[in-house]
Amino acid sequence: MSEKYQFTPPERTPYMAYFEDGLWDIWLGLLLLALGMSYLSAEFSILIIFLALAAPFMWEAKRRITVPRLTPMRYTAAQLAADERRKGILLAAATVVLFAGILLFIAAVYRPTLAAWLGQFNGLPLGILLAVGVGLVGYFYRALNWAVYAFLLMALTFAAAWFGLSFIGCILLAGLLILVSGVGLLAHFWQQHAPLAFS
Repeated sequence: MSEKYQFTPPERTPYMAYFEDGLWDIWLGLLLLALGMSYLSAEFSILIIFLALAAPFMWEAKRRITVPRLTPMRYTAAQLAADERRKGILLAAATVVLFAGILLFIAAVYRPTLAAWLGQFNGLPLGILLAVGVGLVGYFYRALNWAVYAFLLMALTFAAAWFGLSFIGCILLAGLLILVSGVGLLAHFWQQHAPLAFS
């Protein structure tokens, strides 16, 4: 793509919310794998922090991979306003999930009795929070793949709670499946969309 073409913010926004290139899926899969491995060893906890901090750099990946392969799209003022509302809702939801996750982690470390009480649910609260967060992304951005991931997380969470399966194993399985899906989506997107040339 020629560097002469400069995308305006209303044109760039649709690319940033594009969920069919697999990039966000890969990030989510890696995050879940890191979360699962952190239960096995505290040394992996740093990976969760690293991936969380790396999320903003996904925009750069999209600029380099997604933007050159799709024709320019432009948001109307109403679409831009709706996108800002979606971002606000998702930010609030992500904050709630993060805060609840931190509380659960602190409880597990410093309150053995509370950790034992939570342990009887076999990861149910955390699994539901993760599924709800992923489902909100799928709902607000009409991303069917993320809606499927939310269903997968919810199903595995309840399977662990009802049938006594390992919650850690379920999280690792979900992360692996989502990662494979993301890589597949990225490969498909790469094959279907050759870089475009703008004059």
